[in-house]
Amino acid sequence: MLADGNMQHALHARSLPIGTGTEAIYIEDNNFIDTLGNPDFTDSNYSGRYVARFNTATTAGGAWEIHSVQGANRAVQYWEIYQNVVTNTGSNGFWYPLIFGRGGTGFIWGNQTSSNYTNDIMLDNVRSMGDPGDGVGRCDGTSNWDENSGTVTGSGYACRDQIGRGPDTTQWTPGQPFTEPLMPAYFWNNVKGTNTPLSIVLDQACGVSNCFTAPGHNPIDIVQNRDWYTQNTSFNGTSGVGVGILANRPASCTTGVAYWAIDQGNWNQSGNGAGQGVLYQCSAPNTWTLYYIPYVYPHPLVSGTTSPPNITAFSASPTSITSGQSSTLSWTVSGETSLSISPSIGNVMGQSSITVSLSTTTIYTLTAANSGGSAFQNVTVTVTSDSSGGGNTTGSFAPQVYPNPWRSDRGYPAQITFDQLTGNTTLKIFTVSGHLVKTLTTSASSIPWDLTNDSGSTVASGIYIYLITDSQGDKVRGKVAVIK
Repeated sequence: MLADGNMQHALHARSLPIGTGTEAIYIEDNNFIDTLGNPDFTDSNYSGRYVARFNTATTAGGAWEIHSVQGANRAVQYWEIYQNVVTNTGSNGFWYPLIFGRGGTGFIWGNQTSSNYTNDIMLDNVRSMGDPGDGVGRCDGTSNWDENSGTVTGSGYACRDQIGRGPDTTQWTPGQPFTEPLMPAYFWNNVKGTNTPLSIVLDQACGVSNCFTAPGHNPIDIVQNRDWYTQNTSFNGTSGVGVGILANRPASCTTGVAYWAIDQGNWNQSGNGAGQGVLYQCSAPNTWTLYYIPYVYPHPLVSGTTSPPNITAFSASPTSITSGQSSTLSWTVSGETSLSISPSIGNVMGQSSITVSLSTTTIYTLTAANSGGSAFQNVTVTVTSDSSGGGNTTGSFAPQVYPNPWRSDRGYPAQITFDQLTGNTTLKIFTVSGHLVKTLTTSASSIPWDLTNDSGSTVASGIYIYLITDSQGDKVRGKVAVIK
């Protein structure tokens, strides 16, 4: 990596291996003993990916480091840390946290520590505190290392490789703009002692140069219920992470929250009593989507059992249609003994594609399984108008709307363009419940919507209604989707 800086950028542009067992280092069933008070026994950067699970450790220091950007070096990209047991001897009074999360995204759950840890889980972004050198600068809105969205005053949010960000949408070349989609980190069922939840705090120390005034920008760049979510024992679907059986999952939800369903899944084949579970994410308002299934345990390379199937592709073409039109779902899978698509489609074993006709936006889940476990992928087909009135035209003009859907994971600029207008046009954006979001006017042939409301705040993921009225009173109505 040190010899070839482009390699880390290529790695950071690859999709994340969420629960797949591929393209990540697995640290499993080890016993770590540290008597020196070292900061950690697992560390990574340069776009690293690792899964640390079912380990035990006795340590006088910390346990896991998830490194941030260091100079021009990329941060860790992806991590899963779960079902580990750590005992702190406390002999050195070491301040280092149990887990120091400083970059990328992932899942930390089901870990247990002794009760004498004073720092549990600490989150940090080095460039939200100061300048790490190598010309990258601070995340303050002036560095081309950052998204510089302007949504957080005084910050370059989203900061390069910070907590809660996914892979580069395209391979980045220094000096070029970049985009990393929002992919929040999730924490649940982590305890110390008998049942005390592990605390999650933001680092306030600046260990680099040109520091921001204390406590730095971590509080505005790494925000709970935006960039990271933790367990909420009173979960009602509006914030945090819920835990329980699937039947108790709330019907309504706010985009970004998650729910760990303890009665779902069959990935834990060990019989160790640790149970099962899968994570559902609220991918759009009141829409739950299967998001994460831990990889089969024990790992097939250890147990000698069959590896779970591998889904190398699952796509829709086109991804956006109008009501009654068709889209073709296509997939490439290996090693499966059963294959199905939900909702409504069912068994597709022996097929590689299927055509669907829709009247509403639908998230399809492809699930492949064999004796070694299962794998899944999701794809969304967006319906931009329907029989309830979307797309109705009272005049002769036919505007073009693009991209539709707008997706943060595709590297699109933060705008949707309404093109082929006839001049002196008014555009109004509404929520599906009829609340006015934005009003725009133009005398040109196109007008961009910057995905904000009339107050200047960025809109949430969801379906929006647009109404275009020209100078003759002719109207066109339709739908656009915003997926973050």
